[in-house]
Amino acid sequence: MEESEPPEEGDTESRNPQDDTKRGETPVSSMVQVSVALDTTDLPDVDRSGDLEAGVKLESNVRFSTENCEVATSSTSLVHNSPPSLAGTTTKAKTQTLIAQVQTTFQEAIFPQVSFQTDELFQARMKMEAHLKSKDLLPPKTESPTKGGVVEGEQEEKIPVQIDRNDGTRLHHAIQQTDSTKPPKELVLMITRETMKPFTRRHAEQGAKDSWTQMDKPGLCLDNSEDYELIPGPYFTADDWLQVRVEAAIIIQKYTRRKIAYRTAARMRAYAAERKEFWAEQEKKRKQEADDHLRYEIQRRMNPRTGEDFEILYTELATWCAQELKAIIGTGVTGTERRKAIKELLLKEIKLLQTIDKLRCKAARENRKERIKTAMEKMSTPKIWEMKNGTIVHVRTLGTARASDLLHLYEALAKPVGSNDDRMGVLGYVKWTVQVFNCPLTREILDLIEREADLMNRGRRARTLSGLRQRILNLFLEFVETPDFNPEAVGFQYVPHDFDFGPNQAPTRWAGTDKFN
Repeated sequence: MEESEPPEEGDTESRNPQDDTKRGETPVSSMVQVSVALDTTDLPDVDRSGDLEAGVKLESNVRFSTENCEVATSSTSLVHNSPPSLAGTTTKAKTQTLIAQVQTTFQEAIFPQVSFQTDELFQARMKMEAHLKSKDLLPPKTESPTKGGVVEGEQEEKIPVQIDRNDGTRLHHAIQQTDSTKPPKELVLMITRETMKPFTRRHAEQGAKDSWTQMDKPGLCLDNSEDYELIPGPYFTADDWLQVRVEAAIIIQKYTRRKIAYRTAARMRAYAAERKEFWAEQEKKRKQEADDHLRYEIQRRMNPRTGEDFEILYTELATWCAQELKAIIGTGVTGTERRKAIKELLLKEIKLLQTIDKLRCKAARENRKERIKTAMEKMSTPKIWEMKNGTIVHVRTLGTARASDLLHLYEALAKPVGSNDDRMGVLGYVKWTVQVFNCPLTREILDLIEREADLMNRGRRARTLSGLRQRILNLFLEFVETPDFNPEAVGFQYVPHDFDFGPNQAPTRWAGTDKFN
């Protein structure tokens, strides 16, 4: 079967099978026999009429090496116009045709996006590689000892691929062309029907309105008396509709601005009314203060109570006298009439001074009563203590209780007498309180109480007993203000009783000054 064919035209080198045998390589003819056998027996009957009619054009550099032969084709242009046939061709032509078919199948397996590869072609290519591998005809890969790649000149570097063991698919980029084996992370839904604990109910729902349509038919008569026709209006373009919207917006803005203006005007009117009321209130308050001040000035001149009030009275009296004297001098009268006018002015001044003195005495009595009442109320007021937790506690001690009883007795003695029985009762309580202590003050109080009771039993008038009652009241006040009888009176003493203590000794005047140490 092996025939040595002469080299075809265009071959740059003629090869002798004997020379190949001498070099230890398998002749090309043996490779052709194996390839032809594989092509005729193992390859399935694949219909490539579509590919052949389309005219598949392959341009590549093929280097197919085995242990005993090496076939190289460079820049081969193969155009299939009819099904391949190995009968009636030379050995070199058969070899080139077979290599082109193998390369076409390899190219379709590696680059499925630019070829018309099908499952049958891929299976045929896999079977061919298996047979070649079983016959030890596949060319070995020679790697570089330094770079780990293919040795230049012996075998070109091929594109790295990965074969899927499940279906045999060759992948150029396994990460991008395969699905991820790691399952995606399941996100936890925070708001779902399960987390909201829903419950389902099924019940019928009836709408608020029912509508239906009934047409005329034989045997059915419909009432058309209330029917009416609907006439369509004019057609609105987009510009017309925009104009309507603009007009509606203008109307809305008009009413909105009017409402805003109403609110602004109402707010301004309310503010103006508020300010007017405020100024009216201020004017009313000013007038009230002026009236109160005038009333106070009149009251302090009619019923003076303090030294400043009496100072004002004396100053005004002196001013009035000076004005009257100036008026008398200004009249131009002389002699007896002038002296008579000055004398009358002097009498008026004396009378006014007497009135001021009476007011001073009255104010002294009122101030004394007020001072005594205030002091005795302070004596009878409960003590105010602050606890550790900050609370305020009012404590009624024995001293405050004693001062409170004495205050009630003093007020009863100072009150005007209504009847003799009431007066006798008050005198009995005072006697029972005072007789516990034995001293000149208490003995004098007891003697005066016995005298008043005796005079009342004899029927003496109340006017004749006023001096005696005032004397009893003053002595009882002295009794109340004594610390030996009222412990709370210690803080209201003008002069301490302990004269032996240094600060309480008689004051000494500093040399050359009016100050005392």
